[in-house]
Amino acid sequence: PMANLTAYVKLHAVFANPRYRRRAEALRHVGQINEKMLLVLDALDERWVHAEALKRLPTTVAAKDFNRAIAFAQSVSSRATDEAVATAISLLAPTAPLAAIVRRFVRRADRFPPHPICGDDELRPLTSARDFIEAGRRYRNCLATMLDRALAGHVAFAEFRCEAIVEFRPLTLGKGWLLEQVNVARNAL
Repeated sequence: PMANLTAYVKLHAVFANPRYRRRAEALRHVGQINEKMLLVLDALDERWVHAEALKRLPTTVAAKDFNRAIAFAQSVSSRATDEAVATAISLLAPTAPLAAIVRRFVRRADRFPPHPICGDDELRPLTSARDFIEAGRRYRNCLATMLDRALAGHVAFAEFRCEAIVEFRPLTLGKGWLLEQVNVARNAL
């Protein structure tokens, strides 16, 4: 039983209103319904309402964070359509976290911010998730973990003569970019 009477009123409204059919269907498959779950249901973007999401989101803050994380993934990956995200939520393994969906789409990012370097024969900008992952493997370093920072425009990377990874940081007020670091295999300087 729920302690708050308004929770029952809200629950009735969800099941009685045809407009909330998706919410009602999700609640039918979550197991025990509690007041926090109803609050999460209100905070969660309607597109992501699914029993698997409700089971994994403990608070409204977590639901809002998930909404923002998916919005970020959709901004950087053309594959992260509403349908693809909804399908990924419905196919989650029982113990898999929702963050796995976000990571999967970010690792397929194909929309990067403008790179500060124009490529030439010696310096090749890393402008796709695949570039980051492959260069990280080739150089045996943690470059792939910097993908989210590059997508947010906080850092940019390029490969110099297939010998080193060059890291650039933006200057304040959009005044250009600073060469921050040059790394060879295994992050040696």
